[in-house]
Amino acid sequence: GYADGYDLLNVNLSSDRLVQGLDVSVGVYNLLNTHYEMLGGSGAADVPQNILRMNGREYRLKLQITY
Repeated sequence: GYADGYDLLNVNLSSDRLVQGLDVSVGVYNLLNTHYEMLGGSGAADVPQNILRMNGREYRLKLQITY
């Protein structure tokens, strides 16, 4: 199969100055909620491959404590 090209916009904000010893980051991946597909598998270029529908918008939160 064939999959069309696509563009994604990801945003990630982070800070290590809110509280001493605490790093925080918040991210939004695929901010514009683009519907896109990717080729799956690792076959040769001339072998048909599965087309995988990818996730829409995702939110991520990361907290890291250092002591």
